[in-house]
Amino acid sequence: MNRQKNRFFSACSIILRQGFWLLVCAILLCAVSGPSFAQNKPQTPEEIKRQIKKEKERAKETQANVSKLTEKERSLNAELARAEDSIARLQAKIAAQEKELSTLESAQGLNQKQYDDLLANRAKTEAALAELVRFLWPVYIDQESFGARDGLAWADAERDYMWTAEIMRQIAERKNELRSQESAISDSISRRESLALQLREQLELINKDKDKLLEDKLRFQNELSAVRKEKKDAEAQVKGVLGTIQSLNIRLEKASKPKNEIEKPKPGGKGKMPWPAAGRVVAKFAPGANPPVNGIGLALNDGEVVKAVSWGKVVHNDILRGMGRVVVLMHDKDYYTVYAYLDESKLKIGQVVKQGQTLGTAGYYPPAKGTGTYFELRHHQKAINPNNWLAAR
Repeated sequence: MNRQKNRFFSACSIILRQGFWLLVCAILLCAVSGPSFAQNKPQTPEEIKRQIKKEKERAKETQANVSKLTEKERSLNAELARAEDSIARLQAKIAAQEKELSTLESAQGLNQKQYDDLLANRAKTEAALAELVRFLWPVYIDQESFGARDGLAWADAERDYMWTAEIMRQIAERKNELRSQESAISDSISRRESLALQLREQLELINKDKDKLLEDKLRFQNELSAVRKEKKDAEAQVKGVLGTIQSLNIRLEKASKPKNEIEKPKPGGKGKMPWPAAGRVVAKFAPGANPPVNGIGLALNDGEVVKAVSWGKVVHNDILRGMGRVVVLMHDKDYYTVYAYLDESKLKIGQVVKQGQTLGTAGYYPPAKGTGTYFELRHHQKAINPNNWLAAR
């Protein structure tokens, strides 16, 4: 009985060694053609999440600042528009008053010329009157001095007297007319001068208002320019923060992915890798035994599942003579895990599995005399003791 048992295990060992060489060839082929799973170690997900939260708060504050600057820009635009409208109205008013003032000054100049002409005419009239009075005075005295005249002489004297009186009346009337015109023109000049003075005062006030509005306009333009620059800087800052958040999200996604690594045990200590199943050990690692055992065998219950001990890539899933269905996972091109004697597995070649993900259900495992699985851990083609890597149990 013992002899038959030894022959059985020897046959299994030979089959396993042959099977593993086939697996190694398949693994090397996949390793050459497949992508690299080694990754640089990023920040921890917790640190990245804290940084993302901080950047989001900064983005929120900056966006709020952009909103305030936008509102301020809108307000300054409205104030600038009102100032420009007021300036336009004042300019139209100034133009109208300047035109009116020009008309008044032209009319005032014309009235002044009329006034000067009138004064000249009055001077001529007064000179003519003086000459006439000087000429008529002796006649008047002669008429008053001699009372005894003949009828003809008295008739001539009376005619001269009436003629002289008429001339005197016309001269007096002309003088009164000149005085009336002089007074009217003088009043007109005074009124126009007063109106012109008022217009100049109004223009001065309007120009002061215009200058003030121009100062306000310039101030609004400067403030608007500063606000637009600040807003542009803030928008650029928001864009930069959002870019940082996007970059952090990518890093978080990468950092959150399980690493394609098998965590190595510390010297003299046990590893942290979970077991492929929680069964009873029926075959221990013994590479020097006859036949050699390069892994561990577990006895399991019917229908129990076998799980991946680490994140990895499926490089083999097929029936191998003497080992049932075998699934091989590659980890970082250096480490491989082997799961044998599976009843079934739906994994596809190239599929990436997570730690703890089901690889298949356990099948018949001869050393367990029933349902079980066989597990190996290899570094390149060399089998290493999985007990040092698996978590204590």
